[in-house]
Amino acid sequence: MVTRAVNNPGNFTIGPSDIYVGLYGMTKGEARSIGITQGGVSYNHSREYKEFDDADQYISVVGVEKIGERLEVTFSMKENTLENLALAWDLPEGNIDEATNTITFGGNYESTYRSLFIDGPAPGGGTAGWEFWKVVAYSTSEIADTKEDNALLEVTVLVIEDVTKIKGQRFGRRVDIYEDSTPPSVTAISPEDDALSAPLDANVVWTLSEAIQQRDITTGNFNVLDETGGEVVGNLSYDKASFQVSFTPESSLSASTNYFTFVSGEVRDIAGNQMGSNYRSNFSTTA
Repeated sequence: MVTRAVNNPGNFTIGPSDIYVGLYGMTKGEARSIGITQGGVSYNHSREYKEFDDADQYISVVGVEKIGERLEVTFSMKENTLENLALAWDLPEGNIDEATNTITFGGNYESTYRSLFIDGPAPGGGTAGWEFWKVVAYSTSEIADTKEDNALLEVTVLVIEDVTKIKGQRFGRRVDIYEDSTPPSVTAISPEDDALSAPLDANVVWTLSEAIQQRDITTGNFNVLDETGGEVVGNLSYDKASFQVSFTPESSLSASTNYFTFVSGEVRDIAGNQMGSNYRSNFSTTA
């Protein structure tokens, strides 16, 4: 048995993002905005595993057990305000005297637990809202002044396991928000509806009104049937630029045969709007 650490750095957001911080348990509406970040928000997610094997029978790993998990979030605050210093230095909000614009620090052995909220861009023009239930400021470093005369504070917070949540949800969540409420629709079909004499090597191509979720591009949502109701075997592909879903049959279509195409009303756009109504068309092949 051995232990192995897996380290996965990455980015929650790319580019400027809005950060909100409140005391632990506060909602985003109760939290304080610390402004827009300089650049994106990065993370370092590490896990530690025990690996099990049986030297008498196997030469490889036969099982693993996760024994540790750690998530750190790092961002740069553009404004070197007293409130942002309190966050960066893990100080209670009570250490700020608003009447005299004074912050006091040092000699406190307790950590201040906070809730962290990050708003960044989501695919398709929406907002990706990251929520971390319980965090504590762990490290800070000051960066040289920028050309806009901002004194940046880079802060790393440690995400604490919130044991008041159920297992698997104790760090936080992401909620994508879109203003789009218009459902997608099929705007064109090839071969055209009621087309005659379609070639036997024809592909079926549906053109959508907007981008759709790629997880919805399945044979359950896009399919072609022959005149007996049998499903034609083939492969689906998607062109993001043209919003086109293509079906390529594995073999040539049968001559002088009617075919029916189907798109499920459950297909969704990036904002999660469903088509609502199923789309159907038909065509016949050449002799």
